Amino acid sequence: MYCRVGAVVAVLGLSAVVSDVAVRHAVGSRIAAAASNRLHTRPIVDVGGGPILPQVVSGRLDQVSLSATGASLGPLNDVDLTAALADVHVPRAGRPASIGHAAVTVVVPRSELAGLLGMSSPVRTGRGLPFGLTVTGVHPTTGGVEITFDASDATVG
Repeated sequence: MYCRVGAVVAVLGLSAVVSDVAVRHAVGSRIAAAASNRLHTRPIVDVGGGPILPQVVSGRLDQVSLSATGASLGPLNDVDLTAALADVHVPRAGRPASIGHAAVTVVVPRSELAGLLGMSSPVRTGRGLPFGLTVTGVHPTTGGVEITFDASDATVG
């Protein structure tokens, strides 16, 4: 009897893990598809923050990270981008998606710097940037420049 109960518990545990992985992959794929329309390239997405099913049911994802190469972000083109998103509310019942907090880093290659400098500083002032992103830092790198952004309570609709 104990052997059967143990086997049932093991099967249920394995099923929960498999379903969590499948749902996490499906959610990540949907986020990647939506982000690719804005970034003009398909990002790699990781949905974190513990078990995914309760997050999906609540309509709120604790943590989402994404990275993309050759992306566009507002006036910035052909950049490498990484983003850490927290408190992501998925769209439902006519409500657009929103992000509680976003920390974004883009690396602008040297080939794009001339165009960036000729824009009358829209990146420095934040003009043309989506989701209420604000520049928090600009750092030279060997390949170009790294720009960090931050946003809070951003609507993604």
